[in-house]
Amino acid sequence: TGGKSQFSEVQVKAADINADGIINASDASLILDYYAYISSGGDMTIQDYINSWLWYYRKGINYVLHIYFTRRTS
Repeated sequence: TGGKSQFSEVQVKAADINADGIINASDASLILDYYAYISSGGDMTIQDYINSWLWYYRKGINYVLHIYFTRRTS
């Protein structure tokens, strides 16, 4: 809402899961993704999972997935 954060610097850093400087639904979504991953038998730690997600995100995996699914449905 534009007001001053009530969280400490450590809490803000912990909540900003995707390290984009903003605490929002994207961070919550990544936590839920990890929960689904663990629930389906995944064995990475949350830190490893987040690091792998960030690596793919930064490499443009969203673009690659978009092309893959576009071609699959065409």
